[in-house]
Amino acid sequence: MSKPGVIFLVEADLLPLFNVTYVDDAGAPIDVSPFTDIVLRVRRPDETAFERTAVIDDAVNGLFHFEWAAGDLVEGDSKAEIRFEDGTAKPETVPSDSPLVLRIRERV
Repeated sequence: MSKPGVIFLVEADLLPLFNVTYVDDAGAPIDVSPFTDIVLRVRRPDETAFERTAVIDDAVNGLFHFEWAAGDLVEGDSKAEIRFEDGTAKPETVPSDSPLVLRIRERV
């Protein structure tokens, strides 16, 4: 279950992967081949932060994913954004209007 801008996860889980399809306003995939780095930046509720670099699955069709590491997902609402770098010192961060929310519930 999800809603726009909110991703629901469970504390300490390593799956599911954070799968992304990068699309334009019309929903057409954007080729991510020109980017030198695609980085997920996450700030936890306690204000600590971490980054994960994307694994490209299908660059032409804008498909990539991020893998979680042990300790990444802690209970509470974390803020996240994806930064696209193309080597020109002109990065693009999405979403541009407000961060994604990773809503992480405690493990039962």
